[in-house]
Formats: sequence, C-alpha cells, structure tokens
Amino acid sequence: MKVLVCTVVHNPTDARIFRREIEALLNAGHEVTAIAPWQQTTPSRPELVRVTVPRAVSRDRFTSWRAARGRLRDLIPTHDLVIVHDPELLAVLPWREARRFKVQVVWDVHEDLAAAIAMKSYIPKFLRGALSWLVRLGEKIVERRAVLLLAERGYQ
Repeated sequence: MKVLVCTVVHNPTDARIFRREIEALLNAGHEVTAIAPWQQTTPSRPELVRVTVPRAVSRDRFTSWRAARGRLRDLIPTHDLVIVHDPELLAVLPWREARRFKVQVVWDVHEDLAAAIAMKSYIPKFLRGALSWLVRLGEKIVERRAVLLLAERGYQ
C-alpha cells in the first residue's frame, strides 16, 4: 500500500508521527511519503520519501497550507491512503481528488480541538462558544468523509 502522511504544524520526527506511525508503516512493508516541514530534520529511514513544505507558525500559515494543498493534489492520485495530522489541513485537502481516485482519508486526531478552543486565552471569550460549535460541526462533516484515528478515547 502507498501511504501519504501530511503535517505542517508538527515536527515530522515527532514520536507519534514518525516513531509510531511512519516507522510502523515502513516496517509493515508499505511505501510511505511524508509531506512535512523537513527543513532541519533528517529521519533515519532512507526509504521514506520526504516532501518539504514550510512550517505553519504563528500567523504565517497560509503559505504552508497552500504548499501542502499543492503537494496533496499532486500526490493523492498515486497513493491509497492519506493520513492528515493537522485539522486545518482538512479544510485545504483536495477532497474531490481523493474521491475521484478512491483514496481513503484518515484524520489522526491529537486533541479535542473544540474543547481546547474554550481554553485559548488569545480567542475572545465571546467568540469561544461559537467557534467551538463551528469546529464540532466541521468535525461531523469530516467524520462522514474520513476515518478518525483518535489519540485518546476521551476524544469520542
């Protein structure tokens, strides 16, 4: 199976992404391509195909999202499975191509995003409830189109 893993926020050698997920897939004999901010990182697995995109930091996220969308659009037709680690990538993922080429999309959920919004001090209090509600609505839409891989049972 050909697997495409994508993150623009996380360090690509993060234990959850690289050590547990990518290495497990490679050890099982799958071909893995990883779209990630690889600029200053080198994994120990030469068979991993690395595609470098800019890191999404602070308010400069659009550049990385645009780059990731372009790479996803190019690579989805040649893969069987796409694993997305960042919820914002679900908004830029080329869903039409995934359906057209019958590529399964998996969202690896690292946190309860809607609950986390309620605790973000940089989001005005009067917006937190509405934003959490919008995130929950978005999650329900994604659940119909993708498989969710939950880091913790509490995220159900």
